[in-house]
Amino acid sequence: MVKLTKPLTSSKWVQQATVVKYGANIPDNLPIDLIGWRKIDKTLRNLTVQTINNKVCAQQLEKSGFDVTENMICSRVLVAGGHSCPYQVGGPVFYKRVLIGIMSECNRNYVGNGTQSLLVSTSVTSFTNWIIETARLRAQS
Repeated sequence: MVKLTKPLTSSKWVQQATVVKYGANIPDNLPIDLIGWRKIDKTLRNLTVQTINNKVCAQQLEKSGFDVTENMICSRVLVAGGHSCPYQVGGPVFYKRVLIGIMSECNRNYVGNGTQSLLVSTSVTSFTNWIIETARLRAQS
């Protein structure tokens, strides 16, 4: 969280968002948007993916030693024959204009003829109250 010295100007890439409700459940098969800098050409991009069940995700990541917890959101990208870990970690994850997560990990597995990447994000539902309170306190200082 950062405090800006002046307000941002709204644009295609800069828009106000709401923080997800504390304790909200992020369902499977939800279309979510990942926003981030594409590694290849350093451009800001948006990628829409669908969430997958965390237990399924955990089973697929078991061999890599990565533990999936209830405070995570799993999603999958399928790109035939291509690179499918599209963005750097740390970018926001939205459902419509609601912030639901922060991109944390991209784990590439190979399935059939294409590349399957499992994207794991930190769910902010457990941190909503802290985010709101911290923003309120910083706005006062």
